Amino acid sequence: MDPVESFIEPHTALGESPLWRASDQTLHYLDVLNNTIHILDLSSTSYARRKIQCPEPVASMNFCRQGGYILCTFTGVVKLGEDGTWTELVKVIPSEQQASVRLNDSAVDPLGRLWFGSIDKCLDESDLARPVVPTGYKPAGCLYRYDPDDTLHVQEDGGIVCSNGIGWTADQTTMFHTDSYRQLVWAYDFDQTTGEVANRRVHVDRSGQQGEPDGLIVDSEGNVFTFIWDASLVEKYDRGGRLLQTWTLNAPSVTHGAWVGQEMQDIIVTTAMKNTGECSDEGGGLFRLENVTLGRGVEKTYWGEL
Repeated sequence: MDPVESFIEPHTALGESPLWRASDQTLHYLDVLNNTIHILDLSSTSYARRKIQCPEPVASMNFCRQGGYILCTFTGVVKLGEDGTWTELVKVIPSEQQASVRLNDSAVDPLGRLWFGSIDKCLDESDLARPVVPTGYKPAGCLYRYDPDDTLHVQEDGGIVCSNGIGWTADQTTMFHTDSYRQLVWAYDFDQTTGEVANRRVHVDRSGQQGEPDGLIVDSEGNVFTFIWDASLVEKYDRGGRLLQTWTLNAPSVTHGAWVGQEMQDIIVTTAMKNTGECSDEGGGLFRLENVTLGRGVEKTYWGEL
C-alpha cells in the first residue's frame, strides 16, 4: 500500500462529488452536510477557495454544458448557476417516500445524459450485517437516467440498496455502477446511442472486506478506481476486476475522486470527517494521488445536448 498525505487541510464534514474544470484549473466539490459547493483554484500554490451555499442538501453534482451545475438533491434534479440561481428540473422521490428513500451519486454519460441512483435508507441504515438483504425483501433503491430533453427514465426499478459511483470506459461500451451496501461494482453493456444498459454482471466483489465502495472513476485503459468508505483506501482494478494497487489515506472515510492536471494522470480525493462531524486524522481534507495511470483519466462529460 502507498501512503498518501493530504494537501488541503480538513474543512468538509462530508466531502463528495469532485469535478475538475481544465479551462480555469478549478476543482469543484461538495460538502454534503453543510449544503455547500467549494471551488478551489489550483492554478497557484495559494489554492484560493470560494463557496456557493445551497438552500438544501445536495447529494452529487455535475457540470452543465450551458454553464453552472446539474445537481441531485435528496429528492430531485436541480440546475444551479454559479451565481446561485436555483431551478428545479424534476422531482424524483415523491413526498410519501422521502423518509425511506433518497437520491445519491450521479454521473453524465458520453452523450450528455445524467445517470443517478437512490438509497433504500431503511436497509442501508439498519443494524443488519452487510451485505445481508432479508429473504423476500426487495430494496427500494433505483437507477435513473435524466435526458437533456427533460425526460426521466427508470433503468432499474428497485433492487438496489445504496446506489453509488457510476462511470464509463473510454470506448463507451461499458458502464459501471456501485451498490455500496452489497459491496459490489457492477458492469453493464452500454449502448451510447440509445442510452440503454444490459447484461449486468459483477465486476468487483468486496464481500468480507473492511469498508464499502463509494465513488468511482475510470482511466483510458479500462481500470476502475473505487474510493472505500470506512477503510482509508483507494483501490485500482483492471478490466477483468482484478485488484492492481491500493493507496492508504490518513482519513477513515474516503468518498470520491476526480482526474486533474494537464495529462489527467493525477487524482484529487475527497474525504469526510469521522462520525460526520468530528475531525479525526485528516478526514475532511483533500488528497492528491500522482501518476496513478499509464494512460489518462476518462474526462467527465457535461450535461446537456452535444
